Amino acid sequence: GLVLLAASLLWGCGSPNAGEPSPKAIHVRVVAAVGRDLTVRLRVSGRITPPVDRQASVSASVAGRVLEVTAREGQLVKQGEVLVLIDARLLEDGVRSGEAALKRVQADSAFKHEVARRSRELFEKGVASRQDAESDESGAVAADASVVEATSNVETARRNRGFADVTAPFDGVVVRVLRHPGELVDGTSATAIAEVAGLHPLEVMLDAPSETLAKLRVGDSAEVALASGKTLTASVARIAGALDAASLVGGVRLRFTGSDPALVLGSPVEVALTLERLKGAVSVPKRAVRRGPEGGAEVVLVADGKAKVTPVVTGPEDGDSIVIREGLKLGQEVVVEDPLGLADGTALEVER
Repeated sequence: GLVLLAASLLWGCGSPNAGEPSPKAIHVRVVAAVGRDLTVRLRVSGRITPPVDRQASVSASVAGRVLEVTAREGQLVKQGEVLVLIDARLLEDGVRSGEAALKRVQADSAFKHEVARRSRELFEKGVASRQDAESDESGAVAADASVVEATSNVETARRNRGFADVTAPFDGVVVRVLRHPGELVDGTSATAIAEVAGLHPLEVMLDAPSETLAKLRVGDSAEVALASGKTLTASVARIAGALDAASLVGGVRLRFTGSDPALVLGSPVEVALTLERLKGAVSVPKRAVRRGPEGGAEVVLVADGKAKVTPVVTGPEDGDSIVIREGLKLGQEVVVEDPLGLADGTALEVER
């Protein structure tokens, strides 16, 4: 009996792990990665604005005193419609003086042509000398040159008189009136009189960060939500080629598709820009993604009943789902319940 007892004690000492249980599998819930069609949008604020080539600060091309302002803010105007009158009395005097000078040189030209004609006839009859005939012909030519110069002066005077009537450069609306009767203007853009904006086609102006600009292309679609709740479709018409140095954003212009809507300039809108369209993108629930020790995204796969920590590259989110751009294939199963404490090789009891 003692021999058997000793043998049994020696056997027990030689197998110290024989009585230890294997690690218990952790119960987890998993889902398979699925493919989804997804449209990635960015929502930003914008405002209704006139076309980029239909915004003008109107100024007089001649100096003078503002006599009358016929334009009113918000007034619809047609191209060529008079907005402001500049006191043109001095300009009108210039026109009359030029016209009088033109009549004088025209009369002088007619007289000298007649003298030249008679001198030719007398020369041909041998009564006058060649020198006298040529001198009179030269006088007639000089008189013609004076007529041309005087005509040009009259045209300039009339044109300057026309500049005293400041007109709309295109069809649109008067946005601001900057000068009033009695004020002086210097005939340059430094003393603008009014601002006019075109209404067709209206556009949406918005600012976007550099990462958004890099994804946009002319022609990309967008949705514009008005304050009334109505939504209109639009497309990207222009993208800024450079960023604002202070804010690091760039301008984007949208043009409405279809008929031109009746909107108020400057009114705010909310815009949904389409940045990307994904077909069959690999997606998993957002709660399946965790941050690794170095800050990168990772998921916990199930491989042969054990956890396999796998780094992934994530993409856009859509509701409770997130796109996995790299590191995961369709159909692979990932842990979705409390994956934070799972390490590589952990035994798992899977619930699907």
